[in-house]
Amino acid sequence: MDKAARLLWSQDELTGLPTAMQLSWQALPHPLPPGLTLLTRHSIRDRVKGKGFATYAMPLNEAGQKLADLWGQWLYQHLDAPCTACVSSPVGRCVETAQRILASVPIDKRPAIQEIGLLVEPGSLVTDVTLAGPQFVQRGAVGFINGFLARDIEGMKTPEQGAYDILHLLFTRQPAEGWMLAVSHDTILAALLGVCYGWERLEKQHWPDMMEGVWIWFEPMSTPDIVAARVNLLWRGEHRQIDMRTLV
Repeated sequence: MDKAARLLWSQDELTGLPTAMQLSWQALPHPLPPGLTLLTRHSIRDRVKGKGFATYAMPLNEAGQKLADLWGQWLYQHLDAPCTACVSSPVGRCVETAQRILASVPIDKRPAIQEIGLLVEPGSLVTDVTLAGPQFVQRGAVGFINGFLARDIEGMKTPEQGAYDILHLLFTRQPAEGWMLAVSHDTILAALLGVCYGWERLEKQHWPDMMEGVWIWFEPMSTPDIVAARVNLLWRGEHRQIDMRTLV
């Protein structure tokens, strides 16, 4: 498929999918790069008041279930290759998002969902939860990630290490053929994007919405050493490539 000819979706077709996703969809390389991953926030849950905290038990709502179903159908019908691998946060709304997106893949070709603790918020960013945990509650999600980027919260990894660990997880599980789905939370995406796009401080407009994701691939894919690779990110139509050794 020619990039310029990529079909777009209407809001009637995929109600609730962030419109900025179309920018990245149009900019995806053709043919698809080997090992391509869609790292996405889970689908729609009910909004919460206050500082944006949702318990791990909060499920997808009906709109979120429908959107994940339809988005999976769209990807299966319009991507140049099938989804052949999947990783997810073990939190229920993430696993259900993955299940519903994958439901369009024929059952005999459908990849198993690997539940990975590193994808739970804010798991991949924390070294000591007794120190960092209270700050998560006190600052709220956006304030916590800004504190992470500013290196002013005890019990946290450095921004470079936090981003490296997420990317290393994706690198070691990238499929030889097809593409991989990875489902996580807004804080994980925001932290990774903040580091890779050089945002010193995240504002509201930077924050990943529900069912919004970033396309990621590595070059060269075949290298056994991630430090020798470059990572490509495609977020809201903006392509960024960084040398992995800068995160070590």
